[in-house]
Order: sequence, then structure tokens, then C-alpha cells
Amino acid sequence: MMVTAFWSTIWSMLLVAYVVSDSAFQILPSRLQLFEYESVYFTCNGFNISAEWKVRNIEQIVSKCSTNTTMKTCTIDYAFVSDSGEYWCESGAERSDTINITVSTGSVILESPVHPVLEGEVVNLYCRNKTTSSNFTAYFYKDNLLIGISFEGEVTVQNVSKSHKGFYKCKIHGVGESPESWLAIKSSALTLGASNVATEAVPVMLESPTHPVMEGETVTLCCRKRMSASLPAVFYKDGIFIGTSSTGYMTINRVYKSHEGLYKCRISGVGESPENWLSVRGEAVSQEHLSH
Repeated sequence: MMVTAFWSTIWSMLLVAYVVSDSAFQILPSRLQLFEYESVYFTCNGFNISAEWKVRNIEQIVSKCSTNTTMKTCTIDYAFVSDSGEYWCESGAERSDTINITVSTGSVILESPVHPVLEGEVVNLYCRNKTTSSNFTAYFYKDNLLIGISFEGEVTVQNVSKSHKGFYKCKIHGVGESPESWLAIKSSALTLGASNVATEAVPVMLESPTHPVMEGETVTLCCRKRMSASLPAVFYKDGIFIGTSSTGYMTINRVYKSHEGLYKCRISGVGESPENWLSVRGEAVSQEHLSH
């Protein structure tokens, strides 16, 4: 009984995770990692180009936007480390998935896909050296394990599968190491199931990070009713009440391993969301990465 319940919960969690990443509304950044003072721009898929949609993070709106006949983009011209974090698009009651941007003061960054890739596709990873674009050897890692060496700063992963999902980074000896970026892999079967759940069965959704977060980071949870926003919500962790919000947003400052668990929310008179699993990575892992 307990085993069946466990796998039932895990399956529900996977479907909910794909509801987030396969939302009808998506944010697409030009890059996931960038050096400080470089630019990054965002586009929003699924929104009417004439709608008053905006790009934002938990603290502020990206104010510089431009529109042509086919596309609207919002740009951060000179990014600072403080611009790192999660971003999303929103227009009225509609809100996209979230994406995490890392602005680095270091000398090495990793360029990787900005959105989940389908099983069977080809993925290219690029290691960028801030000081030169040639004559360096790059070492690539997945979940801190060496997966390849390139004398051109590029590695190609053919025919990706779910086993390729994870945290990737690169290192250039004598120069430095990039931050990590999460590579998400999705299958069309789960995407279809998630779409059905999103459109037919779930009146309330909990939006939460789709990738593991590091201890010490800030996490924002958003409880939403379809076609509506900013409604009072009640939040739960592992079935235990943890707080209320008059706007549907809850922020957890400085998460720890103790925050790891199954989260859900409830909107009075509307319903309760499925549970989402929040995974928290230990600070010790981060320190180990920094020591290399």
C-alpha cells in the first residue's frame, strides 16, 4: 500500500512538473548564463503580441521592451550579479513558466539550451572564456562527473534521453569554472499527459521551481486559479499548514534541506492544487564545486 501510494505521488509530481514547463505561456531568454555587464533579452511565447505582457522577477519588472510586427522583446542591457534569479512573463491573469538566469563575475560560463529538449534531440554545450575565444581546452561535467574534454570549447550530446537530465558545468584549467545550469529533458508522452491535466482537471495550480535549488537561495511559490490571479491562498508542506497569502504568493527566504518536501496550496471555494516536490541541494555540494 505504501509503495503504491509512493509511486502514485511521484507520478503526480512528474505530471505537475511538466504542466509548468509545457505551459501554453513560456518565457525564452537569449541565454541562461552571462558575464556581468553583458546583455540578455527575453521573449514570451503564447501571449498576444498586442497584449500588455511584461517580464519580471520577484523584485522588479524589466522595463526596456521593444515591439516589431512579429515579436516583442524585453532586454537587460548591462546585467549585474543582482539580476540573477528566476524570471517569468505575465499578462493580466496569465503567467508563464519560470526560467533561472545566472550573471557571473567569473571568467568562464556555460552556454546550454534555454528550454527543455525532447528525447532524441541533439544538444550542444559551449564553454566560454571571458578573455579569449580560441586556444583553450574545456572540461565538461554532469552532476560533478567528467563527461568530456574539448579542445574547441564545445561538446555535443547525441540522441539525449532522460538519463542526460541534470546539472552541467565546464572548467578551463588556469582560468576558472562556470556556474551550473540545469538541462531538462522531456518526452512527448508526458507532455501530452500534463497538457490534459492542465486543461481539464486542475482548477488550482502551484507554481514552484522545476529544478533543485541550493541551500541559502530564495524560493517563491505562486498559487493560481486558471484564468485568475492574486487570490488569497493557503500553503501546505507535507500536508501541514505553513502559511497564508492575500496575493497567492509565498516567499521562503534562505531555504535549507528541511524545506525539501511536497508542497500544495488551496484557494477557498475553488479547490486544492496537486502536490509539487521541492528539491533542495546541500550547501556542502556548492562548496565542493567552488574548491575545484
